[in-house]
Amino acid sequence: MNTLTSFSQLLLSNDLLKNLETVGYTTPTPIQSELIPKIFQGQDVLGIAQTGTGKTAAYALPLIDLINNSRRRANMPSCLILVPTRELAEQVTESFKKYGHQYHIRTATLIGGMAQKNQLKSLASGPDVIIATPGRFLDFYEKGKILLANIKFLVIDEADRMLDMGFLADMHQINKLLPKQKQALFLSATMVPSIQKCAEEILTNPTVVKIKPAEKTNQKINQCFIKIEGDALKSDSLKRQMLRNLIVVKKITQAIIFCNRKVDVDVLEKSMRHHGYKVYGFHGDVHQSKRLEYLEAFKKGEVNFLIASDIAARGIDIDGLPHVINYDFPKSSDEYVHRIGRTGRAGVAGQAWTFITAKEQEKGRRVLPDTLNFIDMSLPADQNKESSKANKNRLTAQPEEEVVGFGHSIPKFMQIKIPKSLTE
Repeated sequence: MNTLTSFSQLLLSNDLLKNLETVGYTTPTPIQSELIPKIFQGQDVLGIAQTGTGKTAAYALPLIDLINNSRRRANMPSCLILVPTRELAEQVTESFKKYGHQYHIRTATLIGGMAQKNQLKSLASGPDVIIATPGRFLDFYEKGKILLANIKFLVIDEADRMLDMGFLADMHQINKLLPKQKQALFLSATMVPSIQKCAEEILTNPTVVKIKPAEKTNQKINQCFIKIEGDALKSDSLKRQMLRNLIVVKKITQAIIFCNRKVDVDVLEKSMRHHGYKVYGFHGDVHQSKRLEYLEAFKKGEVNFLIASDIAARGIDIDGLPHVINYDFPKSSDEYVHRIGRTGRAGVAGQAWTFITAKEQEKGRRVLPDTLNFIDMSLPADQNKESSKANKNRLTAQPEEEVVGFGHSIPKFMQIKIPKSLTE
C-alpha cells in the first residue's frame, strides 16, 4: 500500500487545498489517501476504517470537486448521503460547509426530531447534496418533494450502524429509487458478514479499502479499566462514587460518559448535578434542538460532561476531546470501538476509561487489549456514602494522600492514591 503523504498528491483542486490549509489539515489520514483517488477514478468503494480516522473528509473532499465540476440541474440533487443518526447528518453537513464554502454547494439536511418546515425550505432551494436519515428521506420522497433522476453519487456512511438500527430494508428501497448509473460508496468501521452481503447487493464491482482490521481499536487511544466487583456490583451509589473519584484523581475536565439506558443517563445526570458538576444528559428522548444546544455548550466548555446513551457514540466529532468514560460497558464489542472512538481522533492521542465486570471482560475479548490496564477507584465499604461536601471541595483541598480499597490486597501497579477529603 503506497500511502500518499500530502493532500496535494490527491488530485484535489487548488481552492480545496487552500481551504484545507486554512483549517489546519496538512497530511491525509490513511483512509483519505487511499479512498480519495479511487473516488476520482469513478469506482464503487467499500471502505473499512476505524472511527475517528477521517472517513467523512475522505468522501466529502472529492465529492465537492466532482459536484462542482459536474452539470448541475435545478431542483435535482446530484448526491445523496445516507446516515444512521441526526448527529452524524449534522456533522456531514458541517464538513461540506467547512471544506467547500466558496463552491456554493447547497445542502439539505433531512432528519427526524426537527420541524419539517425548514427542511422543506432547503429542498425547495435546489440542493446539490442531500444528507439524510433513511426514514425522513422516504417521508419526503413519498410526498413528492425530492427528484432523484440526477443522482450521480450515493454514500452510505456508518453502514454497520445502519444495519444495527434496522435500516437494511430502507437502504434497499432507496437504492432501487436511484438511477442505476451512479457511483456508490459504502463506509463502515467494522467488517462483518452482514456488511459484506449488504455491500455486494448495493455496489457494483467495488474496490475494497480496508485500513485496519475491524476488531482492533485505535492505537492512539490509551485504554484503562476500573473493575466492578464485590459491593460495587450491587450498589449503584458506590459505582457513582467511583466515577467521581476517577474524575477527581485523573483531573478529568471534559468527557463523554456513556450509559446503556436512557433512564440511567437521567439518574447519573441528576446525581452529578447534585455534586456540583456541570453536565447535560444526552439521549433519544431529548429533543433534537436541545441536543444541538447541549453539544454546542459542551464544545465551548460551558459544561464539562455529556452523559450519553449510544446515540452519541457515532457522528459526534469534537476536536481534541481528551476523555471518554464507559460508565456502563457497551452491549456489543462494536459499540465499544465506536464509543471510545470519540477521542483519539485524527491522529491526536486520547484516553478511554471503562468500568467493567469479569463477565463483560470475557464478552469484550475481541476488541479489548490483550492485557487490561486496571486502576482502582473504590472506597472502603463503610465510606461509600455519596458526599456532596467532599466533592464541593474537590478542586481546592490538597491534604495528604492515602491508598484506599475494599480491604483486600491491591497489587502495587493497580494502586491509585486518593485525597483524604474524598474518604471523609
